[in-house]
Parts: sequence; C-alpha cells; structure tokens
Amino acid sequence: MPTFYEETEFNISTDDFLEECDKDEIENIIDYLEEMGYLKNFKRSNDVSSSIGFLEDEFQEKIQKLSESRHRLTLEEEEIIKKISDRL
Repeated sequence: MPTFYEETEFNISTDDFLEECDKDEIENIIDYLEEMGYLKNFKRSNDVSSSIGFLEDEFQEKIQKLSESRHRLTLEEEEIIKKISDRL
C-alpha cells in the first residue's frame, strides 16, 4: 500500500514553545544559545558563579571596557589606573 506524506506549515510563538519545554529541554536550549554566542557570560541560578552578583558583573564589564579602549585613555587616566593597581 502506498504511503502519502503531507507537509503542513504552522506558526508557534516563542512563549508557547518555551512554556511547553521541561527543565532539561530549557537547559539544552541555553547550552545551544551559549555555543552559538548569543549568551555571553550567562550564569545559571544553580551555578556557584552566579552568587557573584550584579555588582561583580558590572565591575567585570567596566574592566573589560577599559582593557578594550586603552588607546582612548589620557596619560593621566592611565597613571590613575596604574596607581590603583599598584596599591592592590
């Protein structure tokens, strides 16, 4: 007996899709998004590193920005940063 296949198109909202996912499926989605570079420095609530908190994240972002934009600093600003670093 012959087999027939029918293609069907349908749209599902992201919210509807995610609401139907269980915890393991959500973790797989997060892993995929991290691997693809969509989630940078994502911290899961069950990770020990997540206890660092918002202030630490903000500080790390500012340090990264300083590092990437060093060429835009004045000599005086560089000296201030060096003094702070030497003090620590």
